[in-house]
Amino acid sequence: TTIGVSHLELLGSRENILKAKLEITEGMPIDGVLVINGDDELLMGAREYLEIETATFAIHNTEADVVAKDIMTRPMSTEFTIADTLNGSFKAMIPCAGEHNVMDALAAYTLATRVGLDPQKCAEALSSYEPAGMRQKFVDFGGITVIEDCYNASPESMSAAIHTLSSLPNEGLKVAVLGDMLELGDISKEAHMQAGIEAAKAGIDILLCYGENMKLCADSAKSAGITSAVHFESKEEMSNYLEKTLHCGDAVIFKASRAIKMEDVIEGFYALCKERRTELK
Repeated sequence: TTIGVSHLELLGSRENILKAKLEITEGMPIDGVLVINGDDELLMGAREYLEIETATFAIHNTEADVVAKDIMTRPMSTEFTIADTLNGSFKAMIPCAGEHNVMDALAAYTLATRVGLDPQKCAEALSSYEPAGMRQKFVDFGGITVIEDCYNASPESMSAAIHTLSSLPNEGLKVAVLGDMLELGDISKEAHMQAGIEAAKAGIDILLCYGENMKLCADSAKSAGITSAVHFESKEEMSNYLEKTLHCGDAVIFKASRAIKMEDVIEGFYALCKERRTELK
C-alpha cells in the first residue's frame, strides 16, 4: 500500500492516514513481519519506530529488500526481474501493465517468501494473477485494447492509469476516459486539474471527461496541449463518441471513483459496437 490522499476528506492529512493504516500492527505478534512499500517516504520513516520486523519492496529504492529491475511492458503483460537480498534473482511476469501492478506483485512475493514459501514458485505464480472485477482488466475488443479500471479512483491511481495507458506499445490512438475522483476534500480542484496536465505530459491523444469536477481536468488538459479534450454531460454521449472514434490498434482506459459507475460507458460502448457489426453483416 501507499500513504496517499484517498481518505483525506475524512482523516485530514497523510500523516493521519499513516497512523490509521499502521493500526494493523496492533494485532500482529511480536515475531511477525510487516511488509511495507520501500518507495513510500512516510512508511519508510515510520519503520524506525516500529517494534516489529519489516521487509521492504520497491522499484525506485534500490536499498529495499526486494526490488523490481528491467521492467518491460508488453501489449497485455509486464515482465521484470525480482532482485531479493534474501533469496536471489528471479524472472517474473504479470498479465497486466503499469508500475503500480509491479509493486503489487512485489508485495505479494515479499509477503509469501517471508512466511516461508519457495521464492522460485512464488515468482512463477505471479503469471497466474487475474484482475478482480474492474481493477485494470485488459480486454482485446476487436483489436482495440480496452482497460477496464473503474472500480475506484484517487490521484495516485489516476496517475497510474494514465501512465499505464501511455506505456502501452499499441500502434493507434491512446484514449483516456476519466470520471470524477471523490472524497478528496480541499485538494479536489487541484487534483482534477493535475490529472489533465499529467495526461498531456504523458502523450495521451484523446481525453474524455465525465462529472462536475472533471470539467477542470478537460480544461487543464487543453491548456497543456491535448486538442481533443472533451467534457461530456451524459454517459450515452461518451459511448457514442467512443464507438465512432476507436479502431483496431487503439487503446482506451476507463478510470473513475466507484460512485460514478463508469462501467455504464463501457457497456454502452460494447453494445453500440456489436450493433454496428450486426448491421454490417
